[in-house]
Amino acid sequence: EWSVLVTRPLSAGLLAAALWLFGSVRGEHADARLLQVTLAPAPSAVTSTQAVADARPATARPASHVAASAANPTRAPRQAVITVDAAAETEAERLERRAKLHELLHRLRGEPNVLLPFHQALALRPRGERHLGLRTIEVDKVVGSVDRYEDFDHRFLPKTPHTLERWKRLRALQLAGAEFPPIEVYQVGEAYFVKDGNHRVALAKATGQKFIDAHVIALDVPVPIEPGDTPKDLLLKAEYAHFLEKTRLKDLVPGAEEIRFTALGRYDRL
Repeated sequence: EWSVLVTRPLSAGLLAAALWLFGSVRGEHADARLLQVTLAPAPSAVTSTQAVADARPATARPASHVAASAANPTRAPRQAVITVDAAAETEAERLERRAKLHELLHRLRGEPNVLLPFHQALALRPRGERHLGLRTIEVDKVVGSVDRYEDFDHRFLPKTPHTLERWKRLRALQLAGAEFPPIEVYQVGEAYFVKDGNHRVALAKATGQKFIDAHVIALDVPVPIEPGDTPKDLLLKAEYAHFLEKTRLKDLVPGAEEIRFTALGRYDRL
């Protein structure tokens, strides 16, 4: 059963699109899991056609396809490639529908659905940076990007056709047993912004990966960012950082409690 709560006025076109999208997702997933799309974990290596075929959904793997490969070993490498590409294509289609659904839900709620841009983090008046080297970081704490924040939504789901195509190619390589190099990130407080490796992060998030290796550069900021911060939170924290810089409050009163507002422009008045 579906339960939809509409809290904002909708045009007929938007409502029709919502109903169509709900219907298409429900039609593909009999268990009606609307928001949770689970992708197959990447195998450590591909050793046979059957191993690759097992990574695909059962409905997308004809029995004759696997049987033909087993009967003719010389065809196995090509069949394996075709099977990996087909599996990646299927998962990319699911991911595209999931991204459209999240975009629609955020519009209905009036909430932003964007990655945090790194230039807003720079407004926090960083006092310097430190190279921390290679670290293992939590994927869920990667919340922004240096220059690709318009290509993904705030869950790192691809928003553009070329971004989705790139994701699909990486997923096919992953299913074939490929290993990827570490990403590069800036650490600002408890959050991370991708300098290099946006598509690898998108792949990690979509497949449920918990940790990822990264070369980390930490910024020393007076007001740290947290993974759950919104674009508005970053603007408020940037105003607070400017306030602290102008008043030197933490230098003059080291034990002073934090002053936090929920409306923009209050620090200037203070």
